[in-house]
Amino acid sequence: MGGWASTGMAGEPWFAEVGRRHRDVDVVLLEHDAESTADVPDRPAAVDPGLVERECARLVTQCAEAAGLPDLEPTAPSWVPGVLAGTAQHVVGHHAEGVDGLQARSALGSLASALAGVGVSPDPVPRGAQALRASVPTSVGAVQVSALHAPELGRWSVTVTSAEVLVDPETLPALLEGGAV
Repeated sequence: MGGWASTGMAGEPWFAEVGRRHRDVDVVLLEHDAESTADVPDRPAAVDPGLVERECARLVTQCAEAAGLPDLEPTAPSWVPGVLAGTAQHVVGHHAEGVDGLQARSALGSLASALAGVGVSPDPVPRGAQALRASVPTSVGAVQVSALHAPELGRWSVTVTSAEVLVDPETLPALLEGGAV
């Protein structure tokens, strides 16, 4: 086992196997220094959900105004669980009923122009789709803007979904149950 036996790694099954299979590799184990990591938090700080809600509301309102459709109605905002434990995403939107294809294309074009005006390029969507997707940088991380026309329903909608944010464990359950911040 080369110099491994004298290092104390030979007694560790995983390192013993690495040493046996890879005699040409030098492995160095460093001792954990508790003082060097004392100031490093175990996890990032939780984000204020109210700040996320305000930022998403501001952005969805701007998108709705840019689309230029009359009678846009807000949809109920909600929080949905994130993929990572302790995280959630805020979802808010506006929608309009009775929107025909011409109005929808015009609204999507206006929204795309408004996003381009602030340096955001919409993501490609399938050819012929009456939709728009874009990632917009904000003070609470990148949020996703999605706009869609469902011609069979005559419905046009724009939705803003926040990035996954870490939420205080005491606040998270209430948010996910529809509680206000």
